[in-house]
Amino acid sequence: MKIDRKYAQRIAQEHARKGRVHANLADDEISTGAIAELTGVDPQTVSRWANRDTFPRRRRRGVFPLDEVLEWLNKYHRLRHDKPSDDELLTLYEFARLIGVTERSVSQYADDPYLLATAKEENRDHNDHQRWPYRDLHRFWYEIRWSRGEAPKGRADPLLDEVIAVLRENGEASDQAIASALRAVHGDIVSARIKRLRLAAKSQLAIEDPRRDPLFGRTVALMRDAAAAQQPLSRRRLTQELGIGSPPRAKRLMAAAAQELGQPESS
Repeated sequence: MKIDRKYAQRIAQEHARKGRVHANLADDEISTGAIAELTGVDPQTVSRWANRDTFPRRRRRGVFPLDEVLEWLNKYHRLRHDKPSDDELLTLYEFARLIGVTERSVSQYADDPYLLATAKEENRDHNDHQRWPYRDLHRFWYEIRWSRGEAPKGRADPLLDEVIAVLRENGEASDQAIASALRAVHGDIVSARIKRLRLAAKSQLAIEDPRRDPLFGRTVALMRDAAAAQQPLSRRRLTQELGIGSPPRAKRLMAAAAQELGQPESS
């Protein structure tokens, strides 16, 4: 349910007459305290809202443009309860709140090729923040983005092959080294995406060569100890010992470790 402008204006003026804000509050302005009274939240909560990039800019200390505040509040309350229409424009922050994740979880994808390709200059808000139709953000999040260990997984990051190539040349390449290698062609890339790419590349290389897997050394030690105790190490026990939930990964590790030790692979 949207907040009525006349009601909000009355609250703002009553709050001003009580001497809590400037007496010359204009008809199209509202104070921090009036916003708190209007929404039933603590004034400190309104102050936190005001620090967000999406919130309307102050006209002066403690005073905001009424219509822009109402637009923000109506969207805020509706996003908490209702699904937007496919064409509704949302910032990444608003979309993050809508699906119940942190802003950083979504903003780390801001330089993804899909979002860059679908961004339009005319969709920017009054704070110059880019917005996308809800359908585009929904498709990106659930079908296109690369999401490690989550479902639906979507497609691989388009830069993954390049990062794999960097790690093939230098298996211990740091995030900074990877960012430097990509910068010449792709420009600066957010650190969260670099970290995600490095982890994905290492996982891919570990599939190709299990000896690159960080658990390979521990697998060798477990199989060596099991052989010394004459107690064959089963794949199920290995997954429990290593704390992994992927039988294919355990199978690859056991095969590589058995080859390393010159032992037959356990079943």
